[in-house]
Amino acid sequence: MPKSVLILQRNIPHYRVPVFDGLARDYDVTTVYSGVCTAGPDVRFRPHRVSVREFGGLQFQSGVSALAKTHDAVIAMFDVRWLSSLRLVLTPVRHRLLWWGHGFGRSRAARWPRARIVRASAGLILYDEAHRGAYQDLGVPVEKLFVAPNTMFVRDPSLPADPNGRRSFVFVSRIRGTRKRVDLLIDGFAQVADRIPKEIGIEIVGDGDGLPALREAAAAAGIEDRVCFHGEVRDERELSAIYHRALA
Repeated sequence: MPKSVLILQRNIPHYRVPVFDGLARDYDVTTVYSGVCTAGPDVRFRPHRVSVREFGGLQFQSGVSALAKTHDAVIAMFDVRWLSSLRLVLTPVRHRLLWWGHGFGRSRAARWPRARIVRASAGLILYDEAHRGAYQDLGVPVEKLFVAPNTMFVRDPSLPADPNGRRSFVFVSRIRGTRKRVDLLIDGFAQVADRIPKEIGIEIVGDGDGLPALREAAAAAGIEDRVCFHGEVRDERELSAIYHRALA
């Protein structure tokens, strides 16, 4: 059983702080980052900032190898552009190295190399069962594949039910490009909008470069009055209220 855990990240966003803090109840957790840190002074885990060098889209965090040697387990972003993490596969640290991510990048050609990386490491933490099955199909042993569903932590879920009832389909995530296909949610809703009560709509929580296109899609489908774009929501009570009126 590991006692000390090193987590390698680009940033420490607000929605990851409760995850790292929860792990720190049972383990000695250090989280390495090079960008933004939203953790306050009262967290249990130790945020540790290191410098990062970039080479044409590739990144290298300084001091990662030395830190990895002093921890029982290492959890790294499954992003092969971070050379400092990838290099750990070539060291004895690989036997206690876990990758964490969605599963595959945009390139289908990179699937086999990714599978080989996982086979050479302690394992991979995924967001869903579908990707676990895909890695099994690529020859990764099932005992090296773990699923930790991705969601937003709400500290106080005790708000009373919304007096107007559950009335919205809710999407919560960063919106980058079209990868998450939120446009399908808007398109599907538009196809049935005239057959369901007018008070039922969509609530989209999140920000990113894909947001303008979604606003245009809602307007083009004629349902802009039934799609609420909240932008990024960090306030837990506001987020809890949105969840309380969600149909799904």
